[in-house]
Amino acid sequence: MIQTLEGDVLAPLIQRHAVDLPPVLSLAAVLLSGALFGAMGMALATPLVAVLTVAVARLYVEDRLGGP
Repeated sequence: MIQTLEGDVLAPLIQRHAVDLPPVLSLAAVLLSGALFGAMGMALATPLVAVLTVAVARLYVEDRLGGP
């Protein structure tokens, strides 16, 4: 019960504040990668989306567009 609460509620809230990753994006990534790649895809979905989000923000938004 506590592990489910931590995985489904607490972790997405922490991720939202740590890397500005919306919980809906995290959930969609887990569902899509789970359908495509199975259990390993589900395990790696959120970290990969977080890395891609930060990479896009740093490389595209800051460098190309000159934003914050």
